[in-house]
Amino acid sequence: MKKIVQLLAAAALALSLVAVAHAAEHETGTGAKGEQCVEPTDFMRHNHMDLIRHQRDATMRDGIRTSKHSLKGCIDCHAKQDGDGQFMSVKNPEHFCSGCHKYAAVSVDCFQCHTSKPSEERAKLGNATINETLKAQIAEVNVNE
Repeated sequence: MKKIVQLLAAAALALSLVAVAHAAEHETGTGAKGEQCVEPTDFMRHNHMDLIRHQRDATMRDGIRTSKHSLKGCIDCHAKQDGDGQFMSVKNPEHFCSGCHKYAAVSVDCFQCHTSKPSEERAKLGNATINETLKAQIAEVNVNE
């Protein structure tokens, strides 16, 4: 009986690792508007939750606000629009967060407090100037480091 329990536990662990690894490579189209993300794509796929948690802790506990790994920055850059040109809510399965999180069977609870759509200022910018905005944010981070 003990061997069966161990085998089942090992199988469950293996399946969860495969699902997470495959979800990290699952591409639903991020809708990214900038030339590059604040970190390499592979790094972000595997570490974005740790970065978001660290950003949350630094902001909420220490009062340190930076924009490099902010959830707002992710939303402003990666938000996707529907066929009518409206930004999608996280409730839409095509929202940039939803595809991978659904695939990995991980709930997205960030948006209980945060908006899942870009700020009005970002929405007004349009795609043409987002590269300049991203470059300015990266320059700000480089100065602060």
